[in-house]
Amino acid sequence: MSRRLPGGGVAAAAALVLTMIAGAVVVPGVAGAFWTPTTLSGAGGAGAAATLGTGARPTVSAAGTSVTVTWAASDPADGYVVTRYAGASGGTAVAATGGCAGVVTAASCVEGATPVGTWRYTITPRYKSWVGTEGPASATVAVANADTTPPTNSFSLGSVTGAALAGSTIFYRGSAAGSFTLVNAMTDAGSGPASMSTGEILGAGFSHAQSNVAAGPPFVSAPVSWTAATTSTPMWGVDGFDQAGNRAAATFTFANDSTAPTGGAIGYADGVTSASTVAVTIAAVGDGGGSGVAKRTLQSRTATLTGTTCAAYGAWGDVVGYSGDNAFSYSPSITAGRCSQYRAVIQDAVGNQTITTSGATVKAVGRYAATVLGTSGLLSLWRLDDSGTTAADSAAGANAGAISGATTGSAGATADGNTALFFDGVDDFARVSRTIQNDFTIEFWMSSTSAGRGTGNWWNGLGLVDAETPGVQNDFGIALMGGGYVAAGTGNPDVSVTSAVKVNDGAWHHVVMTRASGVVRLYVDGTATGGSVTGSTAALTASTNIDFGRLQTGMNYYRGYLDEVAIYSRALSASEVSTHAAAR
Repeated sequence: MSRRLPGGGVAAAAALVLTMIAGAVVVPGVAGAFWTPTTLSGAGGAGAAATLGTGARPTVSAAGTSVTVTWAASDPADGYVVTRYAGASGGTAVAATGGCAGVVTAASCVEGATPVGTWRYTITPRYKSWVGTEGPASATVAVANADTTPPTNSFSLGSVTGAALAGSTIFYRGSAAGSFTLVNAMTDAGSGPASMSTGEILGAGFSHAQSNVAAGPPFVSAPVSWTAATTSTPMWGVDGFDQAGNRAAATFTFANDSTAPTGGAIGYADGVTSASTVAVTIAAVGDGGGSGVAKRTLQSRTATLTGTTCAAYGAWGDVVGYSGDNAFSYSPSITAGRCSQYRAVIQDAVGNQTITTSGATVKAVGRYAATVLGTSGLLSLWRLDDSGTTAADSAAGANAGAISGATTGSAGATADGNTALFFDGVDDFARVSRTIQNDFTIEFWMSSTSAGRGTGNWWNGLGLVDAETPGVQNDFGIALMGGGYVAAGTGNPDVSVTSAVKVNDGAWHHVVMTRASGVVRLYVDGTATGGSVTGSTAALTASTNIDFGRLQTGMNYYRGYLDEVAIYSRALSASEVSTHAAAR
């Protein structure tokens, strides 16, 4: 048996079931549901459908601990749920707080007092009791504590002429015009550097345009300048600002430093040396003006050394810089054949300068020349390294001679690279004034392959270094004899000593003749040879000249090289001769 439902039959029952279903599935507040709700209308059952979709991806920005979240509105949403996630990915969902808490009806909100960290935000739309799909996460936004810490100023001077910064003091050289810019390499760990402001400088002689510099860091001020003879000591205020408006104030005081450093006396040995270095000392330095010694430099200048005469000097140049105000020592290299002078240049931080010099001159020669020049009794040393027609005298006697025809620039006997003269055996010779007459020494180097000439007395040979005159005279000389031997002798009466060794093998040979109380001795390559002879004790003054490369009478020309001719006013000892020969 069947029973009929009251009040409308089957249609009414269907409507009731739909209503129950609809009521059962509405679950407000559950994210991730997607709904298409249907509204019933009358007995016809016709309805309008509406869709609630996915939330838009928001944009975010932070100012201090406040985060602004903005998104595109969803239709037909009438509210939104804002959710926050930690980190760049993943993370635990946290309901937004502050102005973004609960259901937000606008399309933006501000979450204040956001915890420090890196965050992402999502938007979930709502319509009445329905909840849409949570949208994609925003880009990350960093939230930091509020910046209440001033920036850190870091000052230096740029484009400087005559100024130096020491702490909060700006030293300037008021004796001359100058200028600088103030450079601030400001740092700030919070909101970041923003600008630098400079105040007015109220000091006589100073000029500066107040400025607010936003370009940087580094921030560079307008120039600060002063005129010559400025002595004022004004104060100057400078401020640094960060992006949060925090201020770091600085105050500078100007101090005039127009006083040059003190000390720095320089010393070094004067005169001829064969050393390859020279010891230079500079005394301690100080600075009473306040800015401090900033630069300490040893400088030198050089000139060509001819004999004992220095040619025109070149410009001063730096040798070495050094630090510290204590005494300083240095041994710069020197070059044979050059004169050297040294000076110390001491400069403080603003450009005041002290230059100390010495009256000394270093004259660098080779070891052989230095040995000869350091021997007592030396009258003249003709190194024969000349380039013209004058034979320069390197000793104090300054007895320059004349070169006639001999070829200059030939390789010399000594290791210092000095040159020699070559005589052609036809008409070449050189002539100097005679300055020896009693006891004396004649010393030179020779190189020849000539067979020589004659035997017996020296005046029969080819003149090497000679003051012979015709007849029986008070004269003397040294000559290359036949067979390649060398002879030395004196006149009135004529006596000669001849070497036991030959010297015409093309090698360089050291030859020395000494006369002491009439006794004549001959040395070859540092060793006595041929014994000795005793001649007159009279002054040998017959000739006013000494010729190189021939007899003084204009005869018997020598073919070969001569170098380093020296004469002394005394007879050198055998040990001295040996030392000279070994000094080559």
